[in-house]
Amino acid sequence: IFYSEINLIHVEKHAKSAEAIQRIHEISEDTRSYLSSIRESCDYSKINYTTVLSDDTAEGLLKFIKGTQADLLAVLKCHRNWIENIFHKSVIKELIGEKDTPVLIIPKREKYS
Repeated sequence: IFYSEINLIHVEKHAKSAEAIQRIHEISEDTRSYLSSIRESCDYSKINYTTVLSDDTAEGLLKFIKGTQADLLAVLKCHRNWIENIFHKSVIKELIGEKDTPVLIIPKREKYS
């Protein structure tokens, strides 16, 4: 638990072309630069960022978890209106069904005014 590794994961869908994969690496470099400033400001070096290529978000996250033997998965729960709930596939429900890794659901805060 102490000095745990924190992995921030982004699942990129439909990245089949070389251009799409290159764009992911460019975005990742910007993000890595930002994470570097976070590491320095909080004096904690074990924060990593990874882009996972998968057409299914839950499947991509579960594959990453199994590959790294993660002890906990924390996810942000976004608020959706009732229409979005009808058409949106719940990734969190799929992740909760996975019995090997506990899931911590963090409600996403609205932006401050």
